Amino acid sequence: MILPKILNIHGYKGSSQNAAFEVLFKFEHEVISPAIDYDKQSPKAILIELKNIVFNNNINIIVGTSLGGFFAAILAAETGLPVFLINPCLLPFLYLSKFKYLNSDNIKQLTALFSKITDLDSWQVCTIVGLQDEVLDNHDFTKALFGSGRYIEVPNGKHSGSTLPLDEFFKDMLAYAIVELPRIYNKEMRILMSIERKVYQHNNREAENSLEELVKQRNRAENFDISKHIKAMIHAMLSSEQSWIRVELQLSAIEEIFYGYDVQRIIVEEPSDFVYALKKIKCGNRRLKFQMQAHSYKIKFIQSFEKDYGNVDAFYKSMDKYKLVSFLADKMKELGTALVTEYLRNVGYDLPKPDRHIARILGSERLGYSEKVIATNSEVFDIFKRFSEKTGKSQVYIDGLIWNYCATGYTEICTAIPQCQKCMIRECRKKYHEETS
Repeated sequence: MILPKILNIHGYKGSSQNAAFEVLFKFEHEVISPAIDYDKQSPKAILIELKNIVFNNNINIIVGTSLGGFFAAILAAETGLPVFLINPCLLPFLYLSKFKYLNSDNIKQLTALFSKITDLDSWQVCTIVGLQDEVLDNHDFTKALFGSGRYIEVPNGKHSGSTLPLDEFFKDMLAYAIVELPRIYNKEMRILMSIERKVYQHNNREAENSLEELVKQRNRAENFDISKHIKAMIHAMLSSEQSWIRVELQLSAIEEIFYGYDVQRIIVEEPSDFVYALKKIKCGNRRLKFQMQAHSYKIKFIQSFEKDYGNVDAFYKSMDKYKLVSFLADKMKELGTALVTEYLRNVGYDLPKPDRHIARILGSERLGYSEKVIATNSEVFDIFKRFSEKTGKSQVYIDGLIWNYCATGYTEICTAIPQCQKCMIRECRKKYHEETS
């Protein structure tokens, strides 16, 4: 078994070789325990220094005692790592005045950082507190936050870690962190959980939910009639080269323009009429004229499947979904790979759409799954298969979350000009460079 690398953060006026360090060192773990001068360094500077240690040394677990517990909790919230808290001082701005810590700017920084503690997930935190703590008086706030999880109270324990049964605590919690966590929280799960947290804070997930329901329909072997295929194709085309939110707001009007997706009426309509009507509601794009001119051809193309196979889905089911994407992208005018996948997702295929948002965040300068700055279509498909296998989530669910995280008008974090200060994905290369430069 490979032992984890541990970052140990001591408390105010404490020693880097504190009780936690001594026990972990005795267990032969690799422990990095920096000496921190809390009086001379600002909270922001301390946090940056600690992040550098985490990223540069591939730290797996964070341990914090007293004031060090505050920084450990913030760091764990931002990195997604498990954290062990020993008599943590989670409200430092209330307690430090006892020790004549009067730097008002630093108190303001500590207060500003405090809100990040609520971003911690319960699975990350293991806590031990002494009920006779003579420094912090009580641990009621810590218990309110973490008491329902791995939370241990020591009746005779005082503030010093040496008064607590740290040997037993570390033995049990390290076993949990080393053995159990990797089974549940692999890299892909950590990334997805970080994105989920931000997306859920910002807005709802109606779009992802509707796509997941379509996937369930297809998994139940339900067929989609040709009208639904035409609707799915039109929505895919209109998503090209513009913000989807503009189209989303006009879906009722678009359905009316296309006669409720009545195939026979659409075929005989002049393409220029569709172009005019769509531009009038500001749902056009640079390729709209050519899309509408090619639309009757695409309808007749998929009608031929209905004629030869009984329905469109019967033909589609005759081939692997990735081969189907390639086939349709090659045959259908004005529908490249990204728009074909969007079309197929709209009729229940569990696929990612390799658009610019998805390809960019998977690239070498962001999550680093590709060696290219912009991941290729085939790479996107392979990466999403991996994400789905590692997390147990559908590809449309994962795609919807990541897209929402990146798209303008939605969560807007990993956009073309990313908001790295709002990002919580530890594995992001750009975020790391932003925070440590």
